[in-house]
Amino acid sequence: MDNATTAHSTRTGSDLLERLSQALVQEPRPDIIMRAALNALVSELGAASAAVFFADHDARVSRLVAHVNYPDEVAEELREVSIDVPAISNMALKTGEVITATDRPPKNEVERVRYTQSLAARMGMRTAAAVPLVAAGRTLGVLVYSLAEEHTFEETELQVLREIGERIAAALDRARMEEEIARRAQETALLHSIATAAAGEDDLHRILDATLERLSSLIRFTGGSIALVEGDDLVVRAAVGLFADVALGQSLPRGRGLSWQIVESADPFMSNDLLATGYHGKSQKDDKVVRSYLAVPLVWRDQPFGLLQVDSFEAHAFRPPDLPLMQAVAALLSGPIELARRYQAEVQLRRDLSQAKGRLEAMLGTAPMGVLFFDTDGHLAYANAASYETLHLLPHEDLLLHRSWDDLIARVLQRRWAGEPDALRAIVEKFDGGPVGIETL
Repeated sequence: MDNATTAHSTRTGSDLLERLSQALVQEPRPDIIMRAALNALVSELGAASAAVFFADHDARVSRLVAHVNYPDEVAEELREVSIDVPAISNMALKTGEVITATDRPPKNEVERVRYTQSLAARMGMRTAAAVPLVAAGRTLGVLVYSLAEEHTFEETELQVLREIGERIAAALDRARMEEEIARRAQETALLHSIATAAAGEDDLHRILDATLERLSSLIRFTGGSIALVEGDDLVVRAAVGLFADVALGQSLPRGRGLSWQIVESADPFMSNDLLATGYHGKSQKDDKVVRSYLAVPLVWRDQPFGLLQVDSFEAHAFRPPDLPLMQAVAALLSGPIELARRYQAEVQLRRDLSQAKGRLEAMLGTAPMGVLFFDTDGHLAYANAASYETLHLLPHEDLLLHRSWDDLIARVLQRRWAGEPDALRAIVEKFDGGPVGIETL
């Protein structure tokens, strides 16, 4: 570009900045502003192509989120790139400075821009500038402006690019704050709905299923499950997702796998690249590999008793806010789950005792000797038919349940004893302090 062209692009850039400033006030969607800015860079400032990358500093990657005139195969390749790749966009992210490059860099710069050179050759680009998008002191991403001819950027041009980057960064920062506010409201609503669903609920499976269904509205996962410690096994008691039918009921022996490590340590675990950590997970139905995994222990009164976990076939599926949300859900659920488990255990115990009592009564009902059961307070709890004949008492008059030992013995001694008085006297004297267990006559 000659001086006249540079002056024209500077004036055009000033007009563009004015329009972007107005749009920031009027347009609620910053993604529309960002795309409009990229189109203007191409149509008004003479760029051959333009793009915006977001930075994920936790995952150490940059992601292409908007572009103009990028070939499909290049756009797909740039969908997620390590920030350690030698490219001017990554240099701008790391330094916070505008970085320019040509297709013939100095020898000492070749390695630093090798990846950019490769892309430029495929796209027919000769010159490029990478502008960091900085808002509130934080680098959110980078704007890449490319030309099809050789060009030396004047400081006035770079200043225009910086200011356009500032407008885009302001829009992105506003979007981030609005998203964070909306996310907090959604999390509050989610926790309230889970607490409401669990309150007073004694059906363990309904509690677990409702939790996973509600959680899927905020966390993007392929599959989710809740596993509980039962003896020496960790058993999946609720599951949602593509392979819920396979996961449900699966058990893992104590000490095996990452799940047990999380339970026994009572520490949460999150990985957005599970393969890089040395863990491997494949689905039961195909060869898809679990790439992202997030799990938190269920703890009641300082004792871990289960696990809430979600996973995804996509790398970097989970965001930093997902971990504290999972922990909040686990803390909210631990009490209701443990109480529901105890209730179900009590119901099962009563059922087992009732069945055992029925079998015992059926057996003793036909026994040839008289059998009396007394409870721990010394009251009659059971008397079989033979005891009526042995004591010559009518069941509806004297052998009434809950009658005390002393009252019953007094009644027996007052009656004419058809058997051996000495035998009865011996029984009474033997248990003078009250009956213990079962006495046969």
